[in-house]
Amino acid sequence: MIRRIRHKAGVFLIVLLLALLHAVPRLPLQSQYKTNPGQQFASPDSHFLLGSDHLGRDLFSRLLWGMRTTVMVAAVACILAVSCGIILGTFAGLTDGWWSIATDMPLSVMLAFPGILFALIIVDVWGRGWMQIAVAIGLSLLPVYARTVRSAVISIRQEVYFEASRAFGADFKDLILLHIFPYLRATTMSEIVTLSIWAISAVVALEYLGMGDNPAESSLGRLILEGRAYIHIAPSLIIIPTIVLVICLLLLSAFGANYSLTRSK
Repeated sequence: MIRRIRHKAGVFLIVLLLALLHAVPRLPLQSQYKTNPGQQFASPDSHFLLGSDHLGRDLFSRLLWGMRTTVMVAAVACILAVSCGIILGTFAGLTDGWWSIATDMPLSVMLAFPGILFALIIVDVWGRGWMQIAVAIGLSLLPVYARTVRSAVISIRQEVYFEASRAFGADFKDLILLHIFPYLRATTMSEIVTLSIWAISAVVALEYLGMGDNPAESSLGRLILEGRAYIHIAPSLIIIPTIVLVICLLLLSAFGANYSLTRSK
């Protein structure tokens, strides 16, 4: 009972956070680009809720816009990894022989590279920008999820009901829609949550390395990067976005753990 309450609370908090980020453009916030000369490193007050940065920009506004940018890029990366992972993993799990080897071998080669290094190579070759970061991280996460899907499909193929469906003449489309997709939806949700955590962490890391699009546009990684230079003058510039990042990752992690425990009951 307590676990279910915690699970529902986690879902509520995540939905509330996503709704807040979705509503950011309609909130009465100061512009994330607006500078206020003479008000650098201002303390929190009614005008600057969390203070201002080294250019006099409102930290609260930049924090919300930065969270929105980071989450959107990570979401695109996860959608790419999950959608392509389901296709490749399902095909590799349902086929045998050379088709399975030809599908699985590129995934093994991609897994040989550390994810962040693979993403850095793609961004460095393709160019900097939010879409490049999203695609790079999505491709780096793709083999992880595709391998998970492949293992799940191979496990399903050994079930009696799956063999019975094939014996009665079910084609690939029926097998996928009736047996594989429902099983994946029930068993891989925790993996998707883990991918989301990795994606957000990777996006922040690449943003911290300056791989974003517009240097003036806010993001969590860029806020941490900018705050590092003034850690002795205004430590809140790096502490606040770091705390927000940690809270978001812990919230997702707790949701994934509670979801797994709820499913196991």
